[in-house]
Amino acid sequence: MSRPLVFLFPGQSARDPEMFARLSAVDPAGTAAMLARLRALGVEPTGELETNRAVQLAVFGATRLWADLVAAAGLRATASAGHSLGEYSHLVDLGALEAAAALALVAARGAACDAGPYGAMAAVHPVGAHDLADLLPDLGEVWIACDDAPTQVVLGGAQAALDRAMARLAEEHFALSTVIERRIAMHTPRFAPVRPHLRRALERAPWSDVGGTYWSNVLGGPVDTPPAATVVDLLTRHLAEPVRWRQTVEALLARHPDAVFLEVGPCRALTDPLRRWMPDLPIFAVDPVCDPAEAPARFAAVLEEVQRAA
Repeated sequence: MSRPLVFLFPGQSARDPEMFARLSAVDPAGTAAMLARLRALGVEPTGELETNRAVQLAVFGATRLWADLVAAAGLRATASAGHSLGEYSHLVDLGALEAAAALALVAARGAACDAGPYGAMAAVHPVGAHDLADLLPDLGEVWIACDDAPTQVVLGGAQAALDRAMARLAEEHFALSTVIERRIAMHTPRFAPVRPHLRRALERAPWSDVGGTYWSNVLGGPVDTPPAATVVDLLTRHLAEPVRWRQTVEALLARHPDAVFLEVGPCRALTDPLRRWMPDLPIFAVDPVCDPAEAPARFAAVLEEVQRAA
């Protein structure tokens, strides 16, 4: 490959009822093994995923399966980054955690989130962070949880405050809002009490040296070969600070301007918004989001496209 290849790992909004059905069509043995591991952790991955812990474990497990399939196909990333939960797959990709240790850490993260303060989250477009600077402070406990693109954000906070924000944005900006979470408000100050619980789990995890550049959601940019203590600090902060994904993508492109991007995980949670933002960006997604019977052929076709592009 003559161009850099950048892997993007999605967050828990990438969940999909048929994500394991498509994976099973592509890799029956690997999927069966992952499903068994998830069930051993008390999660029925093909069910309703009623808790945040179940959602995070299922999405992380599906992401790791796609990552293994991409590696088996011979694709190697020049760089990688992860959105929210995707940071944990990003750190596995960097060699900072073994996949099994990361799975246990994700279970602890999900349990801490389920025990956290109630709240809600909504994806809003077409508005950007700059449109909200004067609006949100007047509405109470609602904040930007994810700055995903110039015209797409996720808001989070108390349900009543979020409802007021969505109504004002519809009236003043003709914005469309989609509620994506009705139990928690991650990446907002409302979630600050959850930090100590996650930090304990992070400090117990068997970290190795980070073997490359860590692209931190909290910083919206790179940290080259950070020590484990720095990663623990940033992941702890991450629960109650926004995902600066727009800034992360811009920084990745500044460092790798001719990169080809590949979303490695279920659905196209990152690919579709990026294509709307940058229509000429060479970005592909491993999950075809199709009838499971078509998934093997569609996945093979994506691999060929990526190899040609890179």
